[in-house]
Amino acid sequence: MRDKSLLFTVLCIFSWVFFAGLAAVFLVASLYGKWIADLVRLYLPDTSLNEWLSRCIFFTGFLLHAISFTGTILLWKQRRLGYYLVAVPSLLVAAVHLFQPQISWLFTSLYVLLIVFFGLYHRKME
Repeated sequence: MRDKSLLFTVLCIFSWVFFAGLAAVFLVASLYGKWIADLVRLYLPDTSLNEWLSRCIFFTGFLLHAISFTGTILLWKQRRLGYYLVAVPSLLVAAVHLFQPQISWLFTSLYVLLIVFFGLYHRKME
């Protein structure tokens, strides 16, 4: 697959914006973990979320989305490794979403669809 199709280009641009945006949100949230934990405890006093746990959750989210962003760049450069760097973190995020009833299934399906669509192009790479 030498030429990049319009669909592949749109898919890569969408993925860059999506993963970079979420990575930035998770990075900022991990920097303000104490404030977020305090806010959650204020509105949900029965929760056991503390500063350390919230920072770990948000930093893990940052790492997963940053890895997926890197994978999208590698996919754009026609590297097979890029697919795995997109698929594995996206699959982990989708799996976590399945155990969170407050997260919409549409958002979860977006991660799965990205894996499927990139998988179609992965098969065509050399």
